[in-house]
Amino acid sequence: MTLILKIAMTSSPDFSMFGSAPCQKEAVEILKNLSQNPLGIFLWMPFLEKDRLSWDYSGNFVPAIGRTKRAPDWIADVIDIEDGSSDSGGESDGEGKTKSVRCRTFQEYCGMVLGSYNVIFTQVQGVPLSPDYTISVWFRGGEWILKRPNKPNFFYTLVESTVGDKLIALDHNCHLGCMAAGKQKRGGLRHARWYNTGFDFSDASHTGEPFATNAAKNKWFHLLVIGQTVTHEGVSKDYTIFFVNRVVVKTMLYKCKSNIYCVGNTAHRSDLASHWDAISQFRVYNYAFSRSPMSWPAEIVTKPAVDQSSLMHYRRAVKPTDSPFYVLKTLSTNTSLINGLLHLLQSPLVTLNQLALQTLYNICCYPPSRILVAQNYRLLEVLDQFSRSTDDTLKDFARRVLIAVY
Repeated sequence: MTLILKIAMTSSPDFSMFGSAPCQKEAVEILKNLSQNPLGIFLWMPFLEKDRLSWDYSGNFVPAIGRTKRAPDWIADVIDIEDGSSDSGGESDGEGKTKSVRCRTFQEYCGMVLGSYNVIFTQVQGVPLSPDYTISVWFRGGEWILKRPNKPNFFYTLVESTVGDKLIALDHNCHLGCMAAGKQKRGGLRHARWYNTGFDFSDASHTGEPFATNAAKNKWFHLLVIGQTVTHEGVSKDYTIFFVNRVVVKTMLYKCKSNIYCVGNTAHRSDLASHWDAISQFRVYNYAFSRSPMSWPAEIVTKPAVDQSSLMHYRRAVKPTDSPFYVLKTLSTNTSLINGLLHLLQSPLVTLNQLALQTLYNICCYPPSRILVAQNYRLLEVLDQFSRSTDDTLKDFARRVLIAVY
């Protein structure tokens, strides 16, 4: 890391223009790549900051929350932790031996409680899927999982694409599956096809531990979907594999290829109850996981920090190097990096400015690093200048950094 930063900061009388030294641009590009897509995550929404619930910590996208009557809740706003725990940083609420977790640090509680008509939009053109991909998410059970036999066109939609495909959904019988939307014509979609796993979220004989009871409203379950193209003897076939709590429930000869547009609900939100109740650690990887859950990262299969007990278990089970924040944390603790990026932003080469700004934005996805940026007044002045640049890339990423900081 030190060597890469040294090359990126190369200054020599032999090269009068700062940024034109051999391998300097490549070194800055390495810094950008190191700070982007941590552990291969292409879209990462853990829902761990109250004011930035839809933030994408992969550094690739800027999702937004669509709402009508009220905003979704951060999971830390709806739970309490007992006093006397090993955790610190909460504020006493003065009502018995409890502490509010509303002001706790970003690294702790991850989750979003969706309300009626809430939905997360990724971006206008959607998030493109790689040829092979993995989608992982934790969800909360409860009585929201309810069969609707009189509504055959009803879906609980978790992930929907720009063309109306449902990558992950439950149908009116609470069966898990995905839907190919078919062609869009006047009056709606035509020839849509539902690919049913037959796995019933409302049936304990399918799920083992009940998902759809009142007792399950405080329990969390893991859902993982692999989209993959396999070529054998010159013949390629598309597959979608559904896993629930690390158990494969169905492999289907179909794979959605359209861009992810919304998460947590359907885009048009035509029904009061089509959203999923609460979700945590939504991730899209740009590669297919192994079909053996034993080889999945501990970070994936360990219940996220949605309450005190899961937070403590998570800390014991997941090593720091397994966390997607590990690289960002390592970069942000390098005291020379922020100052180095400031110098790179002052280079007359626009390409170098763009790479430096993208790197800075990626690092700002790790919240403690935002303090370092906010304390550097000269850097803030440069960012302010770039935020009014005529170059769209410079302007966009400068504004992203400023939004992250403030």
